[in-house]
Amino acid sequence: INKINGMIPEFVGRFPILVPFHSLDVDLLVRILTEPKNAIVHQYQALFTMDKVDLTFSKGALRSISNMAMERKTGARGLRAIMEKLLLETMFDIPGSDIVSAHVTEECVKEGKCPVYIRGKPIDIEQNQQQKSPQHSHQRPIELRAEAK
Repeated sequence: INKINGMIPEFVGRFPILVPFHSLDVDLLVRILTEPKNAIVHQYQALFTMDKVDLTFSKGALRSISNMAMERKTGARGLRAIMEKLLLETMFDIPGSDIVSAHVTEECVKEGKCPVYIRGKPIDIEQNQQQKSPQHSHQRPIELRAEAK
């Protein structure tokens, strides 16, 4: 209960009060995407890590995502929807594939292209650390190629 006026926050939240806010700019939206502990970028990176895939974003990609939110006038709330649309196809491509890394570029965001995939044989990091002798080293062939949409 709110000690100031005795009303619960859920009730107070229903009052139609307009409060002026400073508008968000592209730089602030990029910070919202990347800086908080539970930032959207970190959430997607954790999701991809479950499939043993590294997800990275170029600075241009993050700025383009932020620009899209500005153009749509959706602000910070629109960032998740943009990220979801951007990575949806990739989230279906990854399970059961040989993709070990996905890099989102500015072109991916602006032109709707798939991220740049790095393909190779995934390695178990714990197993690789236990077997440090040269005869047991695990190397994965890496091939860099952009996937066409």
